[in-house]
Amino acid sequence: MSRKVLVTGGAGFVGSNLVLDLESKGFDVSVIDGLIEGSGANLFNLEGFKGEFLQADIRKPEKYQSLLRDQDVVVHLAGHVSHVDSMIDPENDLNHNTLGTLRLLYSFKDNCPEALFVYGGTRGQYGKVLNPPATKDTALHPTDIYGVNKTAGEQYSLVLSRTNSINACSVRFTNAYGPRHQMEHSKWGILNWFLRLAMDGKDLTVYGEGKQLREYAWIGDITNAFTKLCSIDPLKVNGEILNLGASERISFAEMSEKIVNIVGLSKVVSVEWPKDRKSIEVGDFISDDSHSRKLLDWKPSLAIDEGLRHTFDFYNKYQSRYW
Repeated sequence: MSRKVLVTGGAGFVGSNLVLDLESKGFDVSVIDGLIEGSGANLFNLEGFKGEFLQADIRKPEKYQSLLRDQDVVVHLAGHVSHVDSMIDPENDLNHNTLGTLRLLYSFKDNCPEALFVYGGTRGQYGKVLNPPATKDTALHPTDIYGVNKTAGEQYSLVLSRTNSINACSVRFTNAYGPRHQMEHSKWGILNWFLRLAMDGKDLTVYGEGKQLREYAWIGDITNAFTKLCSIDPLKVNGEILNLGASERISFAEMSEKIVNIVGLSKVVSVEWPKDRKSIEVGDFISDDSHSRKLLDWKPSLAIDEGLRHTFDFYNKYQSRYW
């Protein structure tokens, strides 16, 4: 009998790619998504999905608790993900990313406590890392409200794990890119947004020299790690924090040039840092995902040049669904 997996935020970028990956590998998959405007949710992302879809706000457990009752795994990816918006409207970020997670957790505890709760964390929890690479034990110094609230949600999950109320783990991943990402605005997902700008024939703006190192993680590598988690004994990963890195590290400027070279319609221009961006910039970010590689028998494999080509081909084909 196939394992039952519920994905929150399953119509969004990471969620939808995970849902389709899980279903292709024989899992019995269900989706919850609030379809909140501007969140990146797009029902076209789930084209071909055969499982149950429920439109529900995770802050309202009465709407979805019956769906929780016989799940083997719940992967929590729902929430707001804009670093900039979190600083402009911190209470909205708190409401979705913290209160929503807390209510989901307690509904999970009441309805399927033997299942595994997988929390979708972020590299933004680390903030500025003084001594890279960032390991799972590196101190957290987030530079924005989003990172603070994501850390709170993670800690709620791990506190319930430590008190033997549930089985939970957290997955912190970095700068995901690929098909099914929202392309309407630049509030998150800079690589995908730059791809849209290039496809529209607009120049790509790099702040300063763009030398800061980043790990741009191919979405298929990320979903592969999550699917492995969905197959594992919950007790084996209970209480774990798992970093997911990328197959290589490149500078922001180099990433931009690669996009320009693939699309061929624009160029890269350099400008001074805007004050609001400079205040939350973390500099180089390098993660240590060796613990995840060993525990899950996983590693990121797709090179960024190939990943960018796949991403460009997808949006070239389905541009009308995302522009």
